[in-house]
Amino acid sequence: MLQKAIIFFYLLGIATVPSKSFCQKKNRIGIQVGPFHTFFYGTPLIQPKIEGLNRKLRKRIHDSWGLLYARKITPNSEIGIEATAFFASYEYQFDPALPYFPPRISWQAWYTYSIYYNRTKKIKNKFSFNYGAGFNYRTGFELVQLEIITLGDPELGFYEPISISEMKKDFGVNVFAGLNYQITDWLYANTKIDLLTFFYRSDKQYIDRMKNIYNSPQFPSRFDLSLNFSIGINF
Repeated sequence: MLQKAIIFFYLLGIATVPSKSFCQKKNRIGIQVGPFHTFFYGTPLIQPKIEGLNRKLRKRIHDSWGLLYARKITPNSEIGIEATAFFASYEYQFDPALPYFPPRISWQAWYTYSIYYNRTKKIKNKFSFNYGAGFNYRTGFELVQLEIITLGDPELGFYEPISISEMKKDFGVNVFAGLNYQITDWLYANTKIDLLTFFYRSDKQYIDRMKNIYNSPQFPSRFDLSLNFSIGINF
């Protein structure tokens, strides 16, 4: 559903751009995917294969999609806005012989809205280096499995996870750097590394419980390091 909405608005933007503005090329819109994220608390970049789960690679990487719009304020700098959606689920193999099941991320779902400043420096021909920083707001939730309860005979393999969720309404800042390739005068492709850190996290009760009751201060993480790819048009 999200992918269809992104394609719809992307095509709508192309259709509604007047021909004169293509000559000016002070604006750009694009779509972005971020298949690789790390939060520095052990979640894998790509979900491993688990016996009994026949998940294709597409279902084992992070589901992150976004839209962006930027406008030049000088020949080498721009300001922009970005909206992204992120969804990820994690499956684990449970060994009943282990005496302790450490807390682990089970599900993540959130939306992030950003306003940013970006500078570019031409490298060679159609390539340019870009870097910048932004201000972000994130809303959504994160689910952590705290422990596993055995139901009945352990040899039968029936288990019930006990979980806790965090509601996110957080504010943060990010820095990024990447490489831009100008495919044609109006079409571009970009890849960037983005580090997002949150200075305000709203769910104080969750943070306190994870730290003082479950001895897991790593949840939730302040950080989100990602590799993103985008393609779009200049107009």
